[in-house]
Amino acid sequence: MHKLRTDRIEWLDLAKGFAIFLIIFAHCMEWYSSDMGVKSQLLPIIYSFHVPLFFFVSGFLFSVDKYKNFWKFLLKIIKTILLPYLTFAIILILSDVVKIYVLHTKDNVSIIGDIKGILLQQHFNNLWFLATLFFVQIISYFICKIKNVKIIFIFISVFIAASYLYELFIDKLLYWCIDEVLFTIPLFLFGFLLKKLNFYDNILKIKFLPLFLIISFTANYLNIYLSKDLNFVNMCKGYFGNVLLFYISALFAILSVLAVCKKIGSISPINYMGKNSLVYYGLHIIVLTFLFHFLNPIYCRLNNIPHMYIYISFCLVTAVLISLIMTIVNIIFIKTPLCVLIGKKYKNN
Repeated sequence: MHKLRTDRIEWLDLAKGFAIFLIIFAHCMEWYSSDMGVKSQLLPIIYSFHVPLFFFVSGFLFSVDKYKNFWKFLLKIIKTILLPYLTFAIILILSDVVKIYVLHTKDNVSIIGDIKGILLQQHFNNLWFLATLFFVQIISYFICKIKNVKIIFIFISVFIAASYLYELFIDKLLYWCIDEVLFTIPLFLFGFLLKKLNFYDNILKIKFLPLFLIISFTANYLNIYLSKDLNFVNMCKGYFGNVLLFYISALFAILSVLAVCKKIGSISPINYMGKNSLVYYGLHIIVLTFLFHFLNPIYCRLNNIPHMYIYISFCLVTAVLISLIMTIVNIIFIKTPLCVLIGKKYKNN
């Protein structure tokens, strides 16, 4: 009996779900203190690939052939990227209103600061990802229309060289994350070429996993060791260290994750997160700030148990709680007319 054809690739959803959970978990790790050195061990590994994976997979799934012209494509990404950006931005502002006037938070929260950050977007909040992806897709639209693979590789080389020179001589955060576009287009185009060349079945094999991991860990270690004042790669803040080592580490870590996920195929809860990663990514920080407001006082009182175990436990519990809450939030979005606010079409069943 043949399986029904589907537009979705399950193992890619699994990889995205795994990455989005790592993003949530890593943010929890950054918020809680007294980690007994756990951050310095885990964050350099997690941050080296979890966000790059999303740009890579976006490139893998990217297609210019289904659009009649550039304007059709532009309208599509305005609907699916900029509209969610605006929706999440408004929710962010409303959540900070609650924190200031209801919870009376002492954190450095400013409505004016939110509005300025949203409009200027110099790596502001986790919304920077959507701003970057918007421009990455616009530029990639014209590059990916080129049929000659060698020319696409030349473009990749040019952007890698440009990002290297930018990091070396300029290293400033630009409006609307234009600087970040330089660093992410190569990841996007590598993903596009992996699909275009139809080579992924040959390379994404478990037998290559040890080699992928060795190369990735070695490059990441050398990047941190050789780069002055770099604790770990952080794309949001524009911390890349040695750009060439960053790309090597990220790409081979991504291949490792994809190889494992392709072998496993599907884990329903993780796949669900990957399939709906937009809402999880866009709003999880807001949920984290509210949970942290209530959980951190409990965490601070539990100082009679070795902090490393308490720290890991609180990070995991918080990440799982956020994932569960975000699942409810996502259902509200996709099952109601609110789905139009994140660029989806409402289907009234």
